[in-house]
Amino acid sequence: MPGDEKVASFQDVLDSWVEMLRTFDLRSDRGENRPTSAGGVGERQEVAPADPQIASLLSEAWLLLTTSGVRYWIGAAETWLKLLPHIDRSLAAAREDPTRLSEARAVLIDELRASFRSLAELSSQESRHAQTTFENLVRNLAPDGHGEPHEHWRRWTVKP
Repeated sequence: MPGDEKVASFQDVLDSWVEMLRTFDLRSDRGENRPTSAGGVGERQEVAPADPQIASLLSEAWLLLTTSGVRYWIGAAETWLKLLPHIDRSLAAAREDPTRLSEARAVLIDELRASFRSLAELSSQESRHAQTTFENLVRNLAPDGHGEPHEHWRRWTVKP
C-alpha cells in the first residue's frame, strides 16, 4: 500500500479537510430575530452580530485541536504498527526454542521501551506544535505588545 501512488496518506486527507473547512464562510445571524425561549414563541429578540475575528479564531482553534489530535493518533498507530513485527518475532522465537525465551523477552522489552519513549516524545512534540500554531493565530488577532503592560498588570511594592 505505501508504494501505491493512488492511495492518499493520512496527512493528505487531513490537509484536504483543513482546506475544505477553511473555505466555509462563517456567517452570523445579522438582523435576524430569534425566540427568546421555548415558551415565548411569539416573542422575538434582536441578535447582536458576532465578532467575525473571534468566530474565525474559534473555528481555527477547533480545527487546530482536531487535526492535532488526529495527527497524534496517526503517529501512535504508526508506532504500534512498527512494534507489531517485533512482538511477533519474539513470540515466534520463544515458541521455536524455549531456551531463547529470556533473550526474546529482552529484545521485546527493549523495543517496547523505545516505542513508549517514541509515544511520549510524539505527545510533547504535537503539544508544542499545536501551542505554537495557536499562538501564531492569536498573535495575528491580538499582538502581544512586548514590553507594554497588559490591562491586568499590577505593580507590587515591597515594604522595607
